[in-house]
Amino acid sequence: MRTHWGRVYLKYAFLFPLVFFFTAFRPVFSASRVVGVSDGDTITILHDNREQERIRLYGIDSPEKSQAFGQKAKQYASTLVYGKTVSIRVMDRDKYGRTVAWVYAGDMNVNAELVRAGYAWHYRKYSKDASLQRLEDEARMARRGLWVDPNPVPPWEYRKGKRISAAIPGSITGGSVSLAQITNAESPVPVQAVYHGNVKSRKFHRPSCSVYDCKNCMAVFRSREDAINAGYEPCRMCNP
Repeated sequence: MRTHWGRVYLKYAFLFPLVFFFTAFRPVFSASRVVGVSDGDTITILHDNREQERIRLYGIDSPEKSQAFGQKAKQYASTLVYGKTVSIRVMDRDKYGRTVAWVYAGDMNVNAELVRAGYAWHYRKYSKDASLQRLEDEARMARRGLWVDPNPVPPWEYRKGKRISAAIPGSITGGSVSLAQITNAESPVPVQAVYHGNVKSRKFHRPSCSVYDCKNCMAVFRSREDAINAGYEPCRMCNP
């Protein structure tokens, strides 16, 4: 008997690691009601056990509430999900302890819809999703939502600008602060250059651009005007 079961174990032992793999790494889905919308990319859901959970929408970054279109992004997100039951596909957990997830309202991918409507950027630092990038490009070309502004400040630059601004005595405060606005502030705190220029293509790029640190991007400019005056043209991908 032992020999028989030993042979059975050896025959099927290879299946156990596969069972563990698919159990551990399958997407986690749950359905919960949305009870709060903090901004365009952060919501609060209420589970059946009455516990609340904050959800950061995966792959996108909406304008901060104090930025242009920040309130409109929040309002649009509210129309999509507030008071509704949504499905959550968990992807990660961020440094603030929030669950990072895809959010679905019925058949609608809420993350994608916010980008399509022009109320969020594709957050390329944390996502390589080609469909989100395509939706951002289409929204930009159609000038939907925040893209009516020819040069909107991405929220990650805005947040970085506010952090540097807070560290510089007498620097710009309030309003829509970008790195470009504070690079000329007088301060003992060193402030990095805003734009990199490709010395071969003669194009210049903002920090969020995928080619910002290319091997030929050796020219450094503290302002858009400096780059243009030096004979460089704006990159068509990042629209600096």
